[in-house]
Amino acid sequence: MSDPTAPAVPPLTTVQWVSRLSQPAIAAIVAGGIVLVGGAGLVVASILGGGERPAPVAAPEGDPPGTLVPTPLGTPSPEPTIDPDPGEASPLAIVEEVDVGDGAVTVPIPENWSYKEIDGSTLTMSDDVGDFIYLKVASRSAGSDPVAVVSSAYDSIVAEAEGYSQLQAGDPETLELTGALTGSARIQYSGLWNDTQTTYQVGGVLWAQVRQDGTALFLLVESSPAGALNANAYSWTLVTDGAFSSFAGG
Repeated sequence: MSDPTAPAVPPLTTVQWVSRLSQPAIAAIVAGGIVLVGGAGLVVASILGGGERPAPVAAPEGDPPGTLVPTPLGTPSPEPTIDPDPGEASPLAIVEEVDVGDGAVTVPIPENWSYKEIDGSTLTMSDDVGDFIYLKVASRSAGSDPVAVVSSAYDSIVAEAEGYSQLQAGDPETLELTGALTGSARIQYSGLWNDTQTTYQVGGVLWAQVRQDGTALFLLVESSPAGALNANAYSWTLVTDGAFSSFAGG
């Protein structure tokens, strides 16, 4: 059951675009503006000051950064299944760490990722294989239902955002609690992103975690096409695993 004292999460109704570079769809989260929780404030396009998202690290071979070979318009794939092989160690090195939310979470930056700090509580990241991460630190009652928290965030960030269509979302999943967490849940989804020039298949997952002190972490990973989400886990799990461990106090 959701927190009755929390303000409603408004839908995304106006999307102003910035450069999409290595990932075509998820800029709506950054440029459109979203209030995830009470007191977090509104992240709007003006914060970016017209600047572009950070360019990904150049791949040593193949197409240059920002070049996409999107899946043509068609029926979206079913929601992606996140099942990275835990026995496969990532070959990537962590080259930097960034504190977000006044030190609420420390985010590792692998060598193939670039990042942009939108404000003190928001971070966006892109890598060289078409993945994008949006991370937001805010506040939520420690007793909040994690399923309600992640469902509300999904509605605002994805389902009600302009540009997405034919979305298929799995049921919210509650996750094991570690450290100082009082709630943790995620939603996986896939769909079509309707660009001004073409249409892309996308797949993503959104996590919401709430801590004993009332701090909340929202973290979204999105890839194109949907199947790349699992294939690229060697890249983005370095970020998510490190951020989750830091936030929970692990």
